[in-house]
Amino acid sequence: MGKELKDMTNAELSEAIVELGLDVPTKATKVDLIAVIENFAKKTEAVAEPKEEIKEGHSSKTALLRADLFRKERIIVNDNRDTQTKEDVIPSSWGNRKTGGIQTDMVPMGIPVYVRRGAIANLESARIPVRVPNPKGGEMLEMKPRFSVVRTQGLTEEELAELAVKQSMRNSKYA
Repeated sequence: MGKELKDMTNAELSEAIVELGLDVPTKATKVDLIAVIENFAKKTEAVAEPKEEIKEGHSSKTALLRADLFRKERIIVNDNRDTQTKEDVIPSSWGNRKTGGIQTDMVPMGIPVYVRRGAIANLESARIPVRVPNPKGGEMLEMKPRFSVVRTQGLTEEELAELAVKQSMRNSKYA
């Protein structure tokens, strides 16, 4: 089984914090470093997939990376392709063996939706060739981003409560 946070050194804890994209507090004690990681984990649990047991051989670093990739953010995605037929939903496949296998998220276009960060990174890195005028004459191909990804504010407590009421009313029809 991987190391627990209390068994890690300050250097290992600092490295894990940096990999999560957080700032390491100056002159932090081991307790402070552990608190930073635990606070991050608490924030990600609210929107993360249900927790699974960490399998033998996986480190705490991998578990933290997995929690970060599975955390959801609210975004609006638009397709930058110049096609007449636009797709309403785009599949975004991402992941590897260390972070929980290959995952595929279906991402609707043009509406605010919660999407896992692994899929968002995949969408942001997608490129398409676009014909542009060549300064020396003619045309040339230039690689441009395939998708425009805009991060938006998450739902407020009131919006979440309203959505819960709507869903319970909808589900009561099927009970």
